[in-house]
Amino acid sequence: HDAVAVVGLPGVGGVGTAAAKLLMDRLGAKRIAEIPLSDLSDSVVVENGVIRLPRIEFYASKAAGRDVIIVVGDDLPPGARSEDRYELCGRILYLLERLGCSEVVTVDGMRGEETERVYVAGSGASEGEGGQRIVSAAGVLLGLAGIRGIRGRCVLVTTSTPQTEDEKAGHVAYRAVAERLGVG
Repeated sequence: HDAVAVVGLPGVGGVGTAAAKLLMDRLGAKRIAEIPLSDLSDSVVVENGVIRLPRIEFYASKAAGRDVIIVVGDDLPPGARSEDRYELCGRILYLLERLGCSEVVTVDGMRGEETERVYVAGSGASEGEGGQRIVSAAGVLLGLAGIRGIRGRCVLVTTSTPQTEDEKAGHVAYRAVAERLGVG
C-alpha cells in the first residue's frame, strides 16, 4: 500500500533507464511481473545475440520503509503511433494500481545545452522552467496517472547526447530520485 513507482523507460539519452537500473541495483529489487509488447511492436530485441520479444518489467523493493516498484523495459519503436504509446502507458498504470501505487515518478532525459541539470515537475511540485514538454512515455504516464488520481512527478536531466546512452546524466538522475526516496 502507498507504494511509489519509479519508471525509467528508454527515452532521451537513455537517462531514465540508466537511473532505474542503478536504483534496482542499489535496492536489490526483485522482478515481480512483466508486460509483453508483442502486439504493440513490429520488432524484436537482440541481447547478446539472443532475440526476444519486447517487454516492460516490474521490480519490487523497499526504501525508507516504503514499497518501491521500479519499471524498466523496452519502449515502442520511434515511429510508433501515439495510440500505442497511450495503450502501453495505460497497461503500466493498470498494473501499478493493482500493486497499490499511489505515486508515479518518471525519469527521462531532455535535450539541453547545460548538461546534467535537474528539473522536477509534477502534480504539486515544480523545480525548473515552465513551458516545457515531457515527451514520450515519461509524459504520457504522468498525464494518465493524474486522470486516475495517482500523484505524479517527473525527474528530467539535461543531456547533450540524446541519441546515445548518457551514463553521467543517468547517475545524476539516479541521485535525484534516490534523494527524493530517502535512499541516499
